[in-house]
Amino acid sequence: AAGLAPIQTAQDALRTYLRKGQEEGTVLSAEPRRVILESRPNPGGDGYELIYIQQIMERAVVPSLYQIEGRDERGRPSLARYRPQRIGRM
Repeated sequence: AAGLAPIQTAQDALRTYLRKGQEEGTVLSAEPRRVILESRPNPGGDGYELIYIQQIMERAVVPSLYQIEGRDERGRPSLARYRPQRIGRM
């Protein structure tokens, strides 16, 4: 596509996804701080290997939404249509 740099790495793909998502309004923000779950010496030599979560805040429009509301007689989760609560209603 015109204006897009070639994607050569996973980080290139992520940057392209974030930029395109922000243009389309589906990506609201990307948390710059990563949540580190685990660290250990790099098995390949110098440095450390990190296992982390990188958080992206996104939005979507869906035709309907359901939530788990209890369980049925067989112990299976039962679904109910989600009804948002209005704040500040008079």
